[in-house]
Amino acid sequence: MSQTQERDRSTLPRWDLTDLYQGVDDPKIDQDLEELEAKATSFEESYQGRIATGECSSAELKKALDEFEDMIRSSTRVGSYASLHYSTDTTDPKRGALLQKVREKSSRVSTKMIFFDLELGQVEDDIFAGYLKSDLLAPYRHYLKVQRENARYHLSKSEEQILEETANCRGRAFKRLFTESVSRIKYKMEIDGEEKLLNQSDLLAYNYHPDRKLREKATLSLAEALEQNVPTLTFIMNTLLAEKEVMDRLRGYKRPESSRHLDNELPEEAVDTMVEVCVKNFDIVEEYYKLKSQLLGLDELFHFDRYAPLLETDESIAYEKACQIVLEAYKAFSSELHSLALPFFEEGWIDVPPAEGKRGGAFCAGVSPDHHPYILLNYTGKPRDVMTLAHELGHGLHDRLAARNHVLDYHPVLPLAETASTFGEMLTFEKLYSELQTDKERLALLCEKLEDTFATVFRQISMFRFERRIHEARRQRKYRMV
Repeated sequence: MSQTQERDRSTLPRWDLTDLYQGVDDPKIDQDLEELEAKATSFEESYQGRIATGECSSAELKKALDEFEDMIRSSTRVGSYASLHYSTDTTDPKRGALLQKVREKSSRVSTKMIFFDLELGQVEDDIFAGYLKSDLLAPYRHYLKVQRENARYHLSKSEEQILEETANCRGRAFKRLFTESVSRIKYKMEIDGEEKLLNQSDLLAYNYHPDRKLREKATLSLAEALEQNVPTLTFIMNTLLAEKEVMDRLRGYKRPESSRHLDNELPEEAVDTMVEVCVKNFDIVEEYYKLKSQLLGLDELFHFDRYAPLLETDESIAYEKACQIVLEAYKAFSSELHSLALPFFEEGWIDVPPAEGKRGGAFCAGVSPDHHPYILLNYTGKPRDVMTLAHELGHGLHDRLAARNHVLDYHPVLPLAETASTFGEMLTFEKLYSELQTDKERLALLCEKLEDTFATVFRQISMFRFERRIHEARRQRKYRMV
């Protein structure tokens, strides 16, 4: 990366989290956590043992749900700040310490609230049916149904409390270790005769470079750096696989993916059908890449050619231009969406540039109905970064529109969430396509969109099948554990 690029990045927007807390040392963080624990203690004393028996009237249960929802809002606020602040520099010890402190205190609070969902699952069927018919409880009807469905996989209260208390030194801890380990990796790559040290976001941007030699170098650099970290990354993976196996066995999930389907509120049969149809049509991807090899004039395609652009120019799109493109695309569809989108850019809700220690990739984080969402990017100026902005903004707009719900129905299940984001991508694609002047430009953009779609559909299915197979192999002890 050139010095000019460094200077350009220094001017890119960083998000402003001060509307949550002023910093890692803000005394309000501890005050809010202490207040939350006091509320949880009072909640436990007021309702424990009364929910399962069904002695609460609909009005009393509504009051309990309102209090429960208020505590979830408070917990989400402080947890979101710790997580978001940490994500922009995972190497900062103060941010890591805050994240750990908040997680541990939140777990202690959760142990006092665990009884509530457990007891909802224990209410007699006829009484629970009455709750579902109650007009007073109508706002919570979906949440009540979901908890009832989850109840068959609950453990005892004591067991659930132990699992929550130890979560921060089990899988949750190893996921954090993975994030920090990968964020610290530097990738060596020779560019213009000079060896550079790149972070992962900058390295992966070369996957889309028109120079085939640079694409190959980037691919080899990625493989070499990851190979040096194989012992740590393999240990993390095996630990998470082991934990997943134990948890599924204790809770009674029949298949490795069963808990995910439950969270997504999807029947296993629907997902199995989707996977089967995608697998039967893998040849579509094969045929496309045969065509792409002809378009590129190559006899053989390699892994590093998958995202090779058809146009020879190494186009860089300024972030300001990307914002304009995406906002205009949303505005052409809906002035309401455009109005909802503007504060993301005007009020510091987006963290834009790649940075040392910053988590890779991109995400949108919804906080709660009474607080706006945040978007994290690693914007490198590639055309696909524009689509990423459109994608994450789709999530953000979904979150803003969902703010009319209470927090227990605020966060969407994954299939619903990704519908909003991919819709935003399509709006932006259609705008860009309509403005192109030549067939060559239109073909290049179509190829990029097809490749994005393959990644969204076929690649995700491939990764799902890999995960399912490795979980099943471990349970049958058919692979060597390191």
